Amino acid sequence: RPMLTLPIPMFGALVLAFLLVRLVVAERRVGPLAFLIGICALQSLVIALAQHYQVPGFRLVQPIGATVIPATAWLAFTASAIRPLRGSDVAHLLGPVVAGLALGVAPAMLDLIIPALFLGYAVAMLLRLRAGMDALPQLRLEAGNLPVRIWVVIAVTLGLSAFSDVAILAAQSAGAAWLQPVLISIFSAANLLLIGGLSLTGGLRSEPEAEETPAPEASAEDAAIMERLGALMAAQRPY
Repeated sequence: RPMLTLPIPMFGALVLAFLLVRLVVAERRVGPLAFLIGICALQSLVIALAQHYQVPGFRLVQPIGATVIPATAWLAFTASAIRPLRGSDVAHLLGPVVAGLALGVAPAMLDLIIPALFLGYAVAMLLRLRAGMDALPQLRLEAGNLPVRIWVVIAVTLGLSAFSDVAILAAQSAGAAWLQPVLISIFSAANLLLIGGLSLTGGLRSEPEAEETPAPEASAEDAAIMERLGALMAAQRPY
């Protein structure tokens, strides 16, 4: 009888799904970081269905999902470290759209588009992180340099994903196409797990907005003090 197996990407998808549920239900944190973990879990599931279980159609979904990862990581980085997201950030959907068009017109271009997106976003994050906490006003000051280190690791992970795609192409060129599903499973699952796990770190939480406290009403005593202070400033000019 065929045995039900649990490939590495499927295991990664289950772990990431658990992290997402804990983040949303237990910690009630719903935002770009939770969305990033969800996208990583979904992509890991797609990889398992495409490469291991050979489910029809998912091999076409896999490259499109891959292009969503770096854009989502950048948006999560922006929202948690730099500024709130705005309408112009929709432009980051251009990568997946271009990948979708390439899939229908020139599939071979995906071998260039996907690594370029991962590497491009990795470089953009590292350049921003070089300035340290001063360039990341959304991060909590009490967290110290920990958030910067975490985002550096995530950026490096994105860069390594680009190199893993190059390794897969090298295996194909060398006539070892049988290595492709193995490399995809190992590299992709490891990278997605690392990104998702690090996104759960409390050090990446944004600085909470300060609550506005209502100004106390002025009393008669306050008015008297202000009147005496005004007279003092006018008469003796201590300034």
